[in-house]
Parts: sequence; structure tokens; C-alpha cells
Amino acid sequence: MLFHRLSVCLLVLFCLAGCQMDDADTGNLNGTWSNVYEDWITTIKINTSAKSIEYIGAYKGTIANSPDFSAANGVLIIQFTKYWEWDSLDENPDKAGKYGALYWRDLKPDSVYMADAYTGFAHTMFEKYSDAEAAFTPDNAGDYVDWSIVGIYTK
Repeated sequence: MLFHRLSVCLLVLFCLAGCQMDDADTGNLNGTWSNVYEDWITTIKINTSAKSIEYIGAYKGTIANSPDFSAANGVLIIQFTKYWEWDSLDENPDKAGKYGALYWRDLKPDSVYMADAYTGFAHTMFEKYSDAEAAFTPDNAGDYVDWSIVGIYTK
């Protein structure tokens, strides 16, 4: 009888060891995120499995790095496949293939702050991945993002 109880306890422990416990405060970047400012809606679609991103009306791209998509703060290095100029909405094929970054902070299950890397009023981009990887790190978001003017995105 004792052996039977011990076996059942061990079986339960092994099953629980293989399960991941969900933390209510942990989010994941995967999904569709929207930010509403007055009448302006910004939508970003992130597919972490396909490593793709689409910032509706701005760009489409491939996520070139492998960040922890559930980390509270981080950076996506994006290789643009399509890019539209914000002031004219014309596609700019010269920017396809270049690398930019989307920083995030305070990731929760249903909310996150996200902003592209900018230097002044220009979207910061590099020709080579190695240059983008050296420039865009999770620790230097403040070099490219003014978080005081960034609104929250929700799922």
C-alpha cells in the first residue's frame, strides 16, 4: 500500500514538473496590438512563430533576432520587406532589406509599450544585420525612444 501511494505521488510530481505554470503577469508579444490616440489607430501584428511583423501602413518585415518574446523589456531587430513613407504613404523599395528595431517595455498579458528606433525624426536603419545587432540592444532603448511620448498598446 505504501509503495502504491509513493508511486502515485511520484507520478503526480513528474506530471507537474513537465507543466509550465502561467504567471498572470507574464505576457507574450505574439498577437495583434493596437494603440488609439484621438482618432488615430496604430496596429502592429507580430507572429513570433513565423518571425514576422507588420506595422499596418508603415512596414512589413522579418524578425531577424531571437529575443525572449515574453520578457518584460526587449528589442526586435527587423529586416524590412516593405516600407511605406509616413508622410506620403508611398512604398519606398530602397528601404526593403534594411534593418530597424522595435523596442518594447512593460509587457503584460494584454498591454505593452512599443516604439520604433528613431534618431531625431528619421527611422534608424542599417544596411547590415551585424551593425543593427551592435546598435540595437535592450539596454539602450533610451538612445532611440522617448518613452514619455509613447502610448500603450493593447491586445
